[in-house]
Amino acid sequence: MQLEEQLHEKKVDVTFTAAVKAYLANVGFDPLMGARPMARLIQDTIRSALADELLFGRLSNGGKVTVTLNSDNKVELEFIKEVVSI
Repeated sequence: MQLEEQLHEKKVDVTFTAAVKAYLANVGFDPLMGARPMARLIQDTIRSALADELLFGRLSNGGKVTVTLNSDNKVELEFIKEVVSI
């Protein structure tokens, strides 16, 4: 939720697929440490994938993106182009 709020401030509308949510829930939880590893997992996967696009790429002026996983469980960003009717 913290990441979504920060992206909203930058006018980025983000959607996370069910696969990403399940991956985070499975990998980001440790029986001994609870959900503490979740923050690092989000940093290492989602935030790092978005960073360059937010600074210099397709999201530098805002936009819409879907965060998903590929077959190797690597984060992928799918950019949504809005169609404007005139």
